[in-house]
Amino acid sequence: MSNTGGIKFILSKLSESDVRAILDRCIEDGWSINDHGKISYFIGNFDWLSSNVLNWNKVKEEIINGFIDKEITGLSIIYTPEDTGGDLLFINSQEIIFSISINAKNTNNEGADFEYYLDILKYILGEILIDKVEFLW
Repeated sequence: MSNTGGIKFILSKLSESDVRAILDRCIEDGWSINDHGKISYFIGNFDWLSSNVLNWNKVKEEIINGFIDKEITGLSIIYTPEDTGGDLLFINSQEIIFSISINAKNTNNEGADFEYYLDILKYILGEILIDKVEFLW
């Protein structure tokens, strides 16, 4: 389960309502926040926190409030059809990073299959305007 890379999305502007919509989509269409009954997330200091999945609405508001307060926030998400996933990081109002860290899907064991991750992340990112995509090794 080692991190094999990530994808950085550079945006014109990420709003509070964009973050809320993205978080709402993290529990739809094959995506899950449920890691054995827990939600893994952080706000500001990269010290990961864990909460019962029944507390999702509270955790979602904490993440949104962290974003509003200009703190880096993150949430572990899993694409359940293939049991792959990673950490969705809201860096600032112009940058989201998806760190590939859960059962990474690789291309011929040579690194992350970035096309696969771009394809499955399209739904979560929705209609936000992405200016640039960078692949992180």
